[in-house]
Amino acid sequence: MKGITNSFKAIKTAAKAGKAATDAQKAASLAGKTNLVGIGGQVLGSALGAATGPSKEYGGKYGGIT
Repeated sequence: MKGITNSFKAIKTAAKAGKAATDAQKAASLAGKTNLVGIGGQVLGSALGAATGPSKEYGGKYGGIT
């Protein structure tokens, strides 16, 4: 009887470890997708900056004062 109980405990432990590994894989996949979105935003920002020219917020008589 004790052997059967230990077998069920081992099965439960293995199932928990499998779920933890799956959760870690999902988190890594999400992190990779988030990183791609960030890179895409940087590329878009650079393209818009190149298309519109230099910033004019600090131009004018008092432009050098921050």
